[in-house]
Amino acid sequence: MKAGPCPRCGGKEILENVRMAVSVDRISSAPLVAVGYKRPDALLLKGSVQHETTATICASCGYTELYTANPGELARLLAEPPSLE
Repeated sequence: MKAGPCPRCGGKEILENVRMAVSVDRISSAPLVAVGYKRPDALLLKGSVQHETTATICASCGYTELYTANPGELARLLAEPPSLE
């Protein structure tokens, strides 16, 4: 959808790079991020790597696609064996 019409309704008005957030409580929010862990089995200090997530939204029907910054780094991290550091 980043490069063309909405795959759901064919709409042409597409909103790009919309920042997404999750509500933490009634007055706070935090950016929506994709998270990978260097040591996923650790109880503490998992070594998280976070990348911002943005949305592309169809203004006609609301269809939404999420895009993560630096997906290659997350893929590499998830493909590596867990670190023992």
